[in-house]
Amino acid sequence: LYSRRVQPEPARLNVNPFLEAVVREWQSHAPTPLVPVSVTLPTISPRVNADVFQIEQVLRHLLDHAHRALAN
Repeated sequence: LYSRRVQPEPARLNVNPFLEAVVREWQSHAPTPLVPVSVTLPTISPRVNADVFQIEQVLRHLLDHAHRALAN
């Protein structure tokens, strides 16, 4: 799935719940809990048009890279 070219499918995305879910899921699979992750979001959740799969992958990569950098 990750190696294939997939046509983007933009959809309306409610940012706050999406970010919370991605971080929560990432934390449940994080290699070590050495680096705490906190999320501060605005009161009003913005809505954007985005491909959910692509945005989730970007966030996971950012979390992975930040975790590795801080854990070393």
